[in-house]
Amino acid sequence: MSIYLGLDPGLVHTGIALSYEGKLAQGITTINTGDSMVLLNKIIDLIIKYQPDEIIIGSPESGPVISFSQQLQENLKLKFDLTIHLVNEDFYSRQAQDALITGNSSRKDRQLRHHQAAAAAILQSYLDSLQI
Repeated sequence: MSIYLGLDPGLVHTGIALSYEGKLAQGITTINTGDSMVLLNKIIDLIIKYQPDEIIIGSPESGPVISFSQQLQENLKLKFDLTIHLVNEDFYSRQAQDALITGNSSRKDRQLRHHQAAAAAILQSYLDSLQI
């Protein structure tokens, strides 16, 4: 049984998602990103807790989050012998927001769950690409 950890890094918040068996991704939490060392330590704690086989990190085509995603990937590679993929994340934030609206979530709930929902969408897209 493979376990996948998905990350939607952002300059303010980072969404986290998880998938057991590589079939269905679920958002599990959002971490405030203000301090990159605190973020890295919290992600390390999640890796230790969930023991993923692969980590999927969303990275946009342009903007400042590209280097942030790449640096996060490099830092994690230094700590763990895991397969870590950078995947295109463009449009997943909007897709996650639309799904939360369709699900009749309150505005406050959408704000709280938006980043982890985006991480789940990124991870799910990756998982779906494996099912070809």
